[in-house]
Amino acid sequence: MGAMGLDLAVRSADVALMGNDLACLPQMVRLAKRTRAVITQNVLFAFGSSLVVMAAAGLGLITPVVGSSVRPAGRAEPEAMAHV
Repeated sequence: MGAMGLDLAVRSADVALMGNDLACLPQMVRLAKRTRAVITQNVLFAFGSSLVVMAAAGLGLITPVVGSSVRPAGRAEPEAMAHV
């Protein structure tokens, strides 16, 4: 019964410490904050670049030929994973 309860606790936890040392807790908090900052930067960059490209397309600076030749990042990731 104990092992099953431990598995359930590890699966449902946001963070699981594998050991008795709580000294690594501040490092985990710093890592989580840095991860959140990187994710926020990536989302803001994607949003900003989309706005720039949409504005350029709206002004006629990007023609359909140019737009079709540029590969969106969202399509490149699954293709890259298929070659792993």
